[in-house]
Amino acid sequence: MPTETLIRYVKEWQGGLMGDKTWSALFDNSKVKSVAGPFEASQDLDEILSDSIVHAKERLKGPAPDESKEDRLMDRIVAPQDALRP
Repeated sequence: MPTETLIRYVKEWQGGLMGDKTWSALFDNSKVKSVAGPFEASQDLDEILSDSIVHAKERLKGPAPDESKEDRLMDRIVAPQDALRP
């Protein structure tokens, strides 16, 4: 979602969004690698996510939370963007 679109809905978001969150960041971890050596993940993604998926499925079995003011705002923001999809 473009920042300009978001701040049209909530002007107060401009400061935080137009500041350090405006541009993508690329982090150089070469110094850490020079000390710690190469890193390889010990688990695959399916293993890592398995507990999270079980937890999410359990939560989805329960009642949906009440819709908040923020939920309605997000729906208003997303609807015009969603309409642009082919």
